[in-house]
Amino acid sequence: MNLKAQAFLAQYLLREIWRGWKETPLNPLAKSCVAGVLTAIASVILISFHLSEVEMNKRLQRLGANTIIIREFLSTGEGSGAQHALASHFANHPEWAVHVVRAVPVAARTELGHQPKVFVPHHRSPLLPGASAPSASRPVLYAVGVPAGIRSQAWIDGIGTRIETGTWEAWMDRLGVPSVLLLPAEAVSLEVLRSAETISVLQAVGANADIEKAVRSLRTLARMENRGHTNIHDPLSLQRDIQQLRHHQTLWRWGILLGLGSAMALILSVIALLEFRQWEYMAALLKSLGAGIPSIYLRYLLESVFIIFGAAAFSIVLINQLALVIFPSLGIPQLTAETFDLSGFLASEGAVLAAFLGAGIGAGSIPVAVLLRKPVGIVLG
Repeated sequence: MNLKAQAFLAQYLLREIWRGWKETPLNPLAKSCVAGVLTAIASVILISFHLSEVEMNKRLQRLGANTIIIREFLSTGEGSGAQHALASHFANHPEWAVHVVRAVPVAARTELGHQPKVFVPHHRSPLLPGASAPSASRPVLYAVGVPAGIRSQAWIDGIGTRIETGTWEAWMDRLGVPSVLLLPAEAVSLEVLRSAETISVLQAVGANADIEKAVRSLRTLARMENRGHTNIHDPLSLQRDIQQLRHHQTLWRWGILLGLGSAMALILSVIALLEFRQWEYMAALLKSLGAGIPSIYLRYLLESVFIIFGAAAFSIVLINQLALVIFPSLGIPQLTAETFDLSGFLASEGAVLAAFLGAGIGAGSIPVAVLLRKPVGIVLG
């Protein structure tokens, strides 16, 4: 077939595609719906995996690679009736820096525009940020970016009081809040302290500090002292969780992509069989006029590629637009969902996703390739 005839055949096949869409719009609509829904499901799951890992890395970063945080509820009382913080066992350890505060369930705001979390020193622990506090008798505000020595006003549960600012210290990052209001211990009643959570921050400062050994010791001491409401958060557990998540994600990722390609191939095969019956006679007529099987097969393949990849691209763009609605509804924190980057997703998963879609299209078009080999005489007869 010469070049002019090939150009005429290509033009005719394109017109035939357009005519087929107008006569039976359900065929391309079915293909696009299948491709769009399957791609959307696979993409949402893959993106959720990625955002889950991002969230766990954020938690590890907040905790710190050399930090142990203990959260517990301690009995409050006078003298020997009050419990000491579990972290106080490490008070004089040269390899560890220990800070203990109690989170008070009261609301506070300052005229500087902060809504700080309110803490008081632990009444039986000297392990406090007292060195950075300008005054031990008045509330001190610690906030990121606020210099020390500023006197201001604060309202604690609606009651006004004078405060001054202190220097934000690195260990306060582990409290997970941008501002801290430290009240004098005597400013809070025992009744309020009964519902206060004690937070201890242990930071490895020595070269020989062994986090794993320290965590084992803390858990053993908690059992021995019958501390029933003690949670120990350590970076080793988070690192193990992240590694386990990555392992499971790898298995699920390939399973999802394989399922996407297989489902695409199966559904397209069924659609192809039904669709081919409509233009089988025309294909046989073209073959009788000298058109080759590859040229006719290419017509179906290009049509499927255009529809499938067009629908897949549309579904991914739609997910990008609705990311802040979809992923928070799946349990992903809002701030983490905001970090979703479409270009990053396409760079990491786009090629593999396209490969499995292409494999599904190729496998789904096999029935067409087989039926095109049927002798012309049988079809036309």
